[in-house]
Amino acid sequence: MDGLFEVLSKTQGKPLLNSHLFGLFFGLYHKLTGLKILNKPYRIIKNKLVDPHYQTIDRKKPRDTIDELILLNESYPPEQQFEHNILAPILDFFNAGLNSTSILMEWFLLIMANHPEVQEKIYSEISKLDKNFISIKNRYETPFLNSVLYEVIRYRIGTSTAPRVAKEDIEVDGYFIPKGAAVAIITSSIFMDEDYWEDPQQFKPDRFIGEPKGHMERILLYGIGKRQCVGKNLSNDINYLFCSNMILNFKIRSSTNQIIDDSPNFRLNSIPKSHSLVLEKRL
Repeated sequence: MDGLFEVLSKTQGKPLLNSHLFGLFFGLYHKLTGLKILNKPYRIIKNKLVDPHYQTIDRKKPRDTIDELILLNESYPPEQQFEHNILAPILDFFNAGLNSTSILMEWFLLIMANHPEVQEKIYSEISKLDKNFISIKNRYETPFLNSVLYEVIRYRIGTSTAPRVAKEDIEVDGYFIPKGAAVAIITSSIFMDEDYWEDPQQFKPDRFIGEPKGHMERILLYGIGKRQCVGKNLSNDINYLFCSNMILNFKIRSSTNQIIDDSPNFRLNSIPKSHSLVLEKRL
């Protein structure tokens, strides 16, 4: 497993591996183009996860997602049964999960370094819980931290939603979209729209306290509707645990004691520019 995380961490920023949008099609890309970059993570997944499942699977009582993927692949006609049908979704689970959480964590730490007063307000809130470790159960007791996390997403985590295909010709606000065209939403266009947000270019940590009407519907990081990201709740849980316990245990500041440039580099996701931080253990 360590090898898999190492490989995936080194591929961040490469367009193919950096996007969960194409995860389920990794096998097809690999087969048609011979992309060698996928060989090592595929081999690790196969050796460490899939092969042991094949050896111990009870086809009448599947234990987990990997067993289900094996059974699903075996349900296809023989000419459609490929190892990639199992490996590609697993790689996608790892990469999409690492991507969505790691980017928010990076932005959270940077923004906290630039806003020490916000850090201390979060610390004041969570320290009142009198706990050595903040758990998911504490989320409803930390409204300010919850608001900060949503504002970090709105302020800097721009991405592209999964593309959809237009079923017919349509015109939207003067733009003609032909049938069959791929359509996606760039979330930053919504997150920075003055029609929806007061002073959108400013980081306002208490913007989401009380969940003002309409605000939550515009946080489209995970998509919307029945096809939104299946890992949304897990990602939110991980982000909450990481950010709350970082503030509980450390003070975060810039290594230069200067304000860090927080303008984003936009690829498939907006990511911070290179910077360095100092974590000071709270006493």
